[in-house]
Amino acid sequence: MSVGGQEHELCVSAFMSVHSIGKKRLTCLKQSKNHPTPPLDQRGLHGKQPCTPEDLKIKIRQHIRSFPTITSHYSRQINPNKRYLHPNLNIKRMWLLYLGQNEPEEKNKYCTGKKADMRPKVHYSLYKGLFFSEFNLGFGRPKSDTCLNCDRIHTQLNNSDSSEELKSKLSNEKDLHLRKALSAYNLLSALSSRPLVFSVQVSWIVYTRTSMHPGDPSMAAGKTVKMSSECFLHQLVQNIFSYTSRTYQYFCLGHACLTY
Repeated sequence: MSVGGQEHELCVSAFMSVHSIGKKRLTCLKQSKNHPTPPLDQRGLHGKQPCTPEDLKIKIRQHIRSFPTITSHYSRQINPNKRYLHPNLNIKRMWLLYLGQNEPEEKNKYCTGKKADMRPKVHYSLYKGLFFSEFNLGFGRPKSDTCLNCDRIHTQLNNSDSSEELKSKLSNEKDLHLRKALSAYNLLSALSSRPLVFSVQVSWIVYTRTSMHPGDPSMAAGKTVKMSSECFLHQLVQNIFSYTSRTYQYFCLGHACLTY
């Protein structure tokens, strides 16, 4: 060891113990002193690293690109190239869809709770890594009080990968859907302006039920049925529930589509 231009002999074991270094580091320091040029880093050059085949990466990229995307109004200035997937999606669901298309047996193991037995070619970590490293994608926020059919058409229309023929077909489908929504909304307005009054004060009812059960052979045309007031009230409640449910469906369809 050189100190002040003079060479001194030291005990190697004592030197390593005092400075808390190993023999390997001491050897590297000795080699760097003998060779002033720093040696090349040889780590990772053995050529035996586990790598993913390129054909699997291509399949993953194609699967991710198969999902329709849209741009967001609020992030156009900050990140104009970022696109958003459907809010009901996430990376785990997309990975499971990939397994369903390419490795259905592995997906079946996942769905049946046999995750320990899974040996997929494309692991979740690989799919997630490619998603974040090669794509500028995000997931949209779920919208409230919207029509699922309108959301689907809107997403496909704003997808840049959709063909012109598909966009034309979707535009016609959207126009027809909105016309139905307008009719439902008008029907809702007409129904809401007319109050319904149900009043039953009889003990026995005799009436024809052909219009209520046309497929029942026991309810042939012109045949009357005698039922107690309890049965009739039960049937009346079912009719009221059916009417209100249908009215609520009209409201959902008309309100969601016309305010989209």
